[in-house]
Amino acid sequence: MKRVGKGRTSYRTLAARNKAAIDAYNRHNLFVLSLMGALMMLIPIASAPYSTSKRSLLPVYIVLMVCILLLTVVSRVPSFERFTLIGLYVGFSVFFALAVYLSVFNSPHMRATILIGVFCIVPLAFIDNPLRMNLFIATWFVIHTALAYIYKRPFVLDDAINTLAFAIMGGFFGTITTKLRVRSYEDQRLLVIKGETDALTGLYNRHKLFETLAGKAREPLSGIMMIDIDHFKEYNDHYGHIVADEAMQHLASILKEVERRASITFYRYGGEEFVGLAYALTELELASHSEALRGSVESAEVGTPAFTISIGVAYCGDEANPSYQKVIKQADEAVFEAKRSGRNRVVMLRAL
Repeated sequence: MKRVGKGRTSYRTLAARNKAAIDAYNRHNLFVLSLMGALMMLIPIASAPYSTSKRSLLPVYIVLMVCILLLTVVSRVPSFERFTLIGLYVGFSVFFALAVYLSVFNSPHMRATILIGVFCIVPLAFIDNPLRMNLFIATWFVIHTALAYIYKRPFVLDDAINTLAFAIMGGFFGTITTKLRVRSYEDQRLLVIKGETDALTGLYNRHKLFETLAGKAREPLSGIMMIDIDHFKEYNDHYGHIVADEAMQHLASILKEVERRASITFYRYGGEEFVGLAYALTELELASHSEALRGSVESAEVGTPAFTISIGVAYCGDEANPSYQKVIKQADEAVFEAKRSGRNRVVMLRAL
């Protein structure tokens, strides 16, 4: 794990882990902010008949409102999701351009006002790499200062000082807020993992198993494997809890290796029992993986006294809507038969 400072995980690492949450936040904000921006344009448009300055800018406000409304609509298109950040930067560039225009060209005899607010709001409005966000702010500060020097020289120093102060403040609080948001997403992610994961083995727990079956998240389900460590009570009594726990951890490491090779996800069902959900496998493939798993455990050099497992398999790959409770019960009956007939073997039954 990449860390910076005193044990603190880097922003890049946290952002990569929580990309889905960050993307959802940015998509929501792009829609809301663009819609709000379009509605804001109605204020100067509605006041144009009563204000000479607003009347002269009426075409600009109308074009901006149309462009922002278009961005609002496009932001809801699924295929646009990967361009959300670009949309945010483009949208805020439009607001910066408007604020710079009002400051330099529309009101060259006045100090910048709206621009100061934009410098404060933009860094707080979405989540991105703080360095990139601050470079974005700095770029617009340079653009405004350069134009003010050319076209608004009497106020260039005041504007430069004011906008720099608010740009620094916006960038500072924007960086802090961004990191806090990402850290919050990380904390939520870890809480979800903690609620779904067995602390001893690192596999999914029983709660996650039934949640997965209820949601049918990865259909079609080919079958269910029920795995039981042979003579585990005697193993635990003879070698002690610490060694027994290490044996289960070694078994979990073997199960994780099987997960990497096959479309099977394993869960700790309780005690020394584990369950595997197999996806998109034929009956022959499921039987082959089950036998390979049994053999791997039997021959493994795991650093603890050797042990074996019994596996019961219920195949349901050709059923349209299998009852998962019945499939688990069938797998449980199969593993009982494996233990009854001598242990260290695989018994496979077709789910009824």
